[in-house]
Amino acid sequence: AWDAVTGKQVSRLDGLSGRITSVSLSAGGEKLATCTDEHFVRTWNVRSGKLLSVTEHSNTNAERYNKIKSVSFSPDGKMLITIKISGAVNEKSHGMNIWDVNSGKSLYSFDKSKIYGSPSSVTFSPDGKKILVAHNEPDILIYTATVLEASSGKPLVTIKSHTYEPELLVFSPDGSKLITTQSRPDNNAKVWDLSSGKFLFNIAHMNHGRVAPDRINSVLFSPDSKKFITNKSNIWEAETGNIIRVLANNSVVNLGIGSTAFS
Repeated sequence: AWDAVTGKQVSRLDGLSGRITSVSLSAGGEKLATCTDEHFVRTWNVRSGKLLSVTEHSNTNAERYNKIKSVSFSPDGKMLITIKISGAVNEKSHGMNIWDVNSGKSLYSFDKSKIYGSPSSVTFSPDGKKILVAHNEPDILIYTATVLEASSGKPLVTIKSHTYEPELLVFSPDGSKLITTQSRPDNNAKVWDLSSGKFLFNIAHMNHGRVAPDRINSVLFSPDSKKFITNKSNIWEAETGNIIRVLANNSVVNLGIGSTAFS
């Protein structure tokens, strides 16, 4: 681990094996979670490099393929989400587990054995009380986003979102809205009311008079949740979907906008 300001190495993590597939830093920067192409998740003290815990996903004979795809901390650092790929070589499916960081105990799981299809991506709400899971419907190619109560896994709201897998799942800071994006078939983003699961409106990021919309690679809400920006350049009104401003012109885009942020 390195100091972000000085670039100086702070600690070294010994005991890792295999290729690292995902890492997550807790909000306070005190703990780091890592997963490799094995079926283990490890948590570390960032400052000392000390290994705090090792959590193993089950790997039965029926699951000849078993790999952790991603790991992420909850905003308060008390829980971890992992997504794994498992199953026979030609019949792989995705599963999700929620873990208690201190005990290493699995709180609950979300996988194809339940009423849902295979989860493909997950994210916590800003307050850490909800989890959003993007998953396909069992046996049909329709993707759904389900909002779960983080403490219990209880489904709260279901959003029938896309015919293809959503690429981005973005909560507004106040937890009232959700934005989902997909590159197929039309590079659009959908905005949803999270309390009801109601679809509000579509947006398409147009750039430089092009006929087809650009792929939306990034979405950022303002701190007050009243605006959001796509691809670092188009600013939208969150209530209506009306575009407020386009930051980039041809000369700026040719140089490339590296990053943007709301004050």
